[in-house]
Amino acid sequence: AARPVTGGSATAEACVVPFATSSWSVASLAARGCGANDRHFSVDGGPGFARLSLADARVGIDHFAAYCENDGDGDLAPLYIFDPALATRTFADGTPYCDEFGVPECFTHDTMAGLQGSIFRPLPPAWLLVGPRRSGTPIHDHPHTVAWNVLLDGTKLWVCLPPDVDPIFLLLGAGQERGQGSSGDEDGSAEGKAGVEQNEEDEEEGFDLEAMAWFESWSKGTLLPKGACVIVQRAGEVVFVPAGWWHVVLNCSASTTALSHSIGLRRDFAKTWPSLVEEDPEMALFWLQQVLKEEAYCDGLPNWILEWGKGRGNSK
Repeated sequence: AARPVTGGSATAEACVVPFATSSWSVASLAARGCGANDRHFSVDGGPGFARLSLADARVGIDHFAAYCENDGDGDLAPLYIFDPALATRTFADGTPYCDEFGVPECFTHDTMAGLQGSIFRPLPPAWLLVGPRRSGTPIHDHPHTVAWNVLLDGTKLWVCLPPDVDPIFLLLGAGQERGQGSSGDEDGSAEGKAGVEQNEEDEEEGFDLEAMAWFESWSKGTLLPKGACVIVQRAGEVVFVPAGWWHVVLNCSASTTALSHSIGLRRDFAKTWPSLVEEDPEMALFWLQQVLKEEAYCDGLPNWILEWGKGRGNSK
């Protein structure tokens, strides 16, 4: 059953699903311990300028639980666990993490499954996310896949923006200093389209800003564009983000625990695949070859896609 959300639409909404949540708080995860080979979790987050240095950072779940309990040690942009080993992790008693949650039927068919483990999709499609208040995921999109995120503990705030949104909204907070407005003015004022003025340095910096900076800038009065969705996600709810939609997420509770998944839907293949042909023809061909191995995925594919594959050595 769907719960109404602010600015909700048929394309991005929160829905209630029967996930057990009682044993997935960060404190519970720490208390249950980890398997002998699962004692450290990958972390992400922090200020935008420092994120690249965290590429190989790892932390024990007990230490991270204490970090959350201490409000992220007061960090303005706290770290958060963003761990790709969800499918193989176990608790101290040997129970696999994946035994304690299910995948809704509508998300069980992944057109990208055949790419898993290849050079085109080296990372797994499912991740464990744990973070304290003020941590969160910077604005980004998934051009060829949909994302679904189930929240097991805590509260998250989402802003989702349509694929054709003006880039000005993606760069909110770029180049700003803490305690200043998004344009750098001491009084917090900003000028320009949508109440924000950007420059070439902001463009070069890209979208890899901490989520908190984006939300701080938005809170100063920037009106979101038509079609944008604001979602308050609570424990037990799933947020579904269509392919190509931009989204930025902020953790609003003392600690949050979520599972995030990225998959390719059959309905989206003919729409998203052509852009990949231009970006990476080798990956496009490999993906098409894997899709054509599943008869159910072949129905409805435009003839020009099939012909493109045949012209490049596909047997179908």
